[in-house]
Amino acid sequence: MKFRILFVVFALACFFAACKSDPPFDADAQRAIDDDIIVKFLDSAQIKATKTPSGLYYVILKDTIGEKSIPLTDTVFIHYVGRMLKTRALFDSSRTLTDTATNLSTKFILNTAIAAWVEGIPLVAPKGRIRLFVPSALAYGNFEVGTPEKTTTTTIGTTTTTTTTPSKSYVPRNTVLDFDIRLYKSKKPVIITPVTTN
Repeated sequence: MKFRILFVVFALACFFAACKSDPPFDADAQRAIDDDIIVKFLDSAQIKATKTPSGLYYVILKDTIGEKSIPLTDTVFIHYVGRMLKTRALFDSSRTLTDTATNLSTKFILNTAIAAWVEGIPLVAPKGRIRLFVPSALAYGNFEVGTPEKTTTTTIGTTTTTTTTPSKSYVPRNTVLDFDIRLYKSKKPVIITPVTTN
């Protein structure tokens, strides 16, 4: 009987724990937090950036003559460095921004990228370079990306060793990002016309 009572109490505790959820995500509040983070960073670094209606801040580092407003269906070829704005931690990059156009390492159809890239990359012409200060809603939002750092503890005899392996590709939820992007070229999609026979 005691076992049954304990089991029922345990089951109810598990049920209520499972029903308890985090407070709902407030997108408007997060936008304000992100904007404040970006503005403070720009002020401290004495960077003059332009803000778009979506909340994206950008600085054109190298302007070139050529077609801007790349169609969303074009394939773009870029090099980039991505950092978390607050910690300045590098979380992703193609090789380096100094690589040549013959050594392209990143290409994708523009409309498959994060919202900040879809909006920001067409602001420069090919061979141009842009820096994007990205509120979380225009990147990964309220989601974690990648795997956080891993800590392992090993004990041999009386000696305990703790090792932390950082994860360069990990981005916590609601993180403001800083991208330095060089656009090399864009390419129209290849349209294959079906061959019909009579």
